[in-house]
Amino acid sequence: MRIIKFFTLKQMLFSKKPSPHEYMDDIEVVRSNRRKTISLQVKACKVRILCPYWVKASQLQAFIEEKRGWIDEKLTAQRQALGPANRFWLAKGEHVYIQGQFCEIFYEVSKTLPPVALLANEQSAQAKHRKTPPVTIHIDLTKKRIYFVFATEIPESLDPENQLQLMTAFNEYCQSQAQVYFIERLAHWQKITGLQASGLKVRYYKSRWGSCDSHARITLNNRLVMAPQQVLDYVIVHELCHITHQNHSAKFWSLVGQFFPEFQKCRYWLKQHQSDLLHN
Repeated sequence: MRIIKFFTLKQMLFSKKPSPHEYMDDIEVVRSNRRKTISLQVKACKVRILCPYWVKASQLQAFIEEKRGWIDEKLTAQRQALGPANRFWLAKGEHVYIQGQFCEIFYEVSKTLPPVALLANEQSAQAKHRKTPPVTIHIDLTKKRIYFVFATEIPESLDPENQLQLMTAFNEYCQSQAQVYFIERLAHWQKITGLQASGLKVRYYKSRWGSCDSHARITLNNRLVMAPQQVLDYVIVHELCHITHQNHSAKFWSLVGQFFPEFQKCRYWLKQHQSDLLHN
């Protein structure tokens, strides 16, 4: 006797499983025909979304945006638990990347450097309420050095207030440089790809490099000023391609490769240096 099986419309539409290696904003997406809801997992500083097969990429993007604060909070807690104790990443003698160059950190007082030093936080709203003098930042890429320039004297100890001051200065330096640099590179790649963003926003993210919403508005992580230009260019092309494909399908990666054949090397660089660029 022949057994006839009846399938629901949803089973017919999603009988062919998507690739198990689907990613969105470097978050792994795990689809299953057994799931009925969307959930998040954050383990070992990695984020996964568990969802049914039928959920659209736009829905997942909205879900990520809604849960971004929770994701950042969990990642921060896990990185602190895994990281070395009592180590401050902007301490004198440490190293940070600037435009792909591994630069050593120096502390100086203002009279030791010319007045052309790059102002990091003079214009910030917080500066009006800051108890300690503002810090300026000077970069010397020929010597691979980054100078944190104090207005009066170098602090004897890095207490929490001084650490916050240096972190604020560095973040504002990245923000000020990115506002100019990223606009230039975005315009360059828009001409090449023919893809036009409706807007550009720059900010610091703790767990992603960029995003592109359904209205073609692109956001880039200001810490990409620390990466080589080629890596920044890859992220820009990546987000521009999301204007055409709001997912990480094979068609999406094919389009990225069409405009940026070396994208795999840049993806690898970002994965290898994520902890160097995304400090809290």
